[in-house]
Amino acid sequence: MAKTKSSASVNMQIGLEVIRSYRRLDYTPWYALAEFVDNSTQSYRDNKEALNATYEKERSQLRVVISYDRDADILVIRDNAMGMSLAQLRRALQIGRAPSSTAGRSQFGLGLKTAACWFGDQWSVKTKKLGETRAHFIVVDVEKVAAGRRKLPYKALKAAAAEHYTEIRIEKLHLKLQSSKLGKTKDSLKSMFRVDIREKELLLIWNNTNLNWSDDVQLLKKDDGTGEEFQPIGFDVGGRRVHGWVGVLASGSSGRARAGFAIIRRGRLIRGWPEAWKPEIIFGGGTGRNDLINQRITGEIHLDAFDVTHTKDDINWQADEEVQVQEGIKKAIPDIINRARHYRRPEEATKAVTLPPPDVWKLAIDAVIENTDFGARARAAGNVLSSAVKKAIPSDIADLVLKEIIDAVEHAPGLVRIKVGDAVIRVNVSAKLGADAPYMAISEGRGGVWIVAINAIHPSCALPEDIESLRIHLQHSLADGLVLWAARTGKISGEPASYLFLKDAILRYMGGGLV
Repeated sequence: MAKTKSSASVNMQIGLEVIRSYRRLDYTPWYALAEFVDNSTQSYRDNKEALNATYEKERSQLRVVISYDRDADILVIRDNAMGMSLAQLRRALQIGRAPSSTAGRSQFGLGLKTAACWFGDQWSVKTKKLGETRAHFIVVDVEKVAAGRRKLPYKALKAAAAEHYTEIRIEKLHLKLQSSKLGKTKDSLKSMFRVDIREKELLLIWNNTNLNWSDDVQLLKKDDGTGEEFQPIGFDVGGRRVHGWVGVLASGSSGRARAGFAIIRRGRLIRGWPEAWKPEIIFGGGTGRNDLINQRITGEIHLDAFDVTHTKDDINWQADEEVQVQEGIKKAIPDIINRARHYRRPEEATKAVTLPPPDVWKLAIDAVIENTDFGARARAAGNVLSSAVKKAIPSDIADLVLKEIIDAVEHAPGLVRIKVGDAVIRVNVSAKLGADAPYMAISEGRGGVWIVAINAIHPSCALPEDIESLRIHLQHSLADGLVLWAARTGKISGEPASYLFLKDAILRYMGGGLV
């Protein structure tokens, strides 16, 4: 059979309509805005010598000003970096064409277009390069471009050679930044560019307000008083350098909202506060265990040579890179982990706890509501409450059930023996009661010794490796047992309010030695 000769070929083409899809990218306002700030700071880095000489004459420095008018539906980002020539502007508008150097923050040739289209349906760029005598102005109407209009409206404007700037103006916005989202956007931006702000290489401004970053966390002091408890780290993974530091947060700065690592790449934060990176091998799975590790360990991890996602909101880990980085960090900080887990101030057993600031508590509580199913579970509890009350067993039957549980564990060794006046209460924690048994049972055993049995595998209990959550389960269960003992022996009145205040007193005392 003769072979058929063919010279036909099939070419892949990307149509202009792809520009419409940019509004569906997985951005947040702060990561989208960071694309513009990346371009500005990279322009400064690429032209540092010339711009520093100019700034000295102007008595200025690199400034990125973000102006947002919610009522007018306009967002403007303006910098005083190098600016672009017409050739550079043309290159910047080519979709997917990488910059001449990909070693900096501008890497994929997408950020300007994707972020602007994500924010709004119409945007413009006005730019003037230092030393040239013309400024350039173009307008992008997303719908017209998507319909096939390749030629953008363009104007050349006369300008002084000393001028240098780029201004991006976005209109027909897809979203309005409400107060909560607006606050998080500003907080996240100053966190993301903390290195530039810290080193005084960037003045980041939002509607006439400087976004200043403050490293206000306090690290634990070393026992010998020689300095703060932190550990520099440095190692290679597949020829790529990992470096930074890990420390232990001091009382007043600790808490789940402040703990975790900031991932920094090429001087720009990729992931960090208020959504820090918590490697599972150190902090536990999910959002991390609720233990002292998750309240105290912090640090900055620099991953300059690693790949980043196209939205620059995380490291684009390859193969087992993330596992190797996690293991490398953990291997480097055994003393830090031990210090975080076991440190107690000598005075903490008798002195009231120094509580973190209210904003730290708010962030932690917001994280629980947003990142867990607590809200759904709470609503479900409300829905079944009336049914549960109707099905509640009579008190005499309940006493028999509790007595059976106590009989089953009475001969097991007790965990703690408590003396209250002349009375003795033995605490027994058992994993043998079964998940269907109550979380706690109390009854009088042989010889007048009262026994509190705590169910270690009740569904509300944490996993064994979640030490801090397990401690909280034991603490609340024991407090409930002691309150019931006090009620049954007539130490307190039968009024429910009395139970509440007695448990509150017990929990406050038991928690007095913890940070």
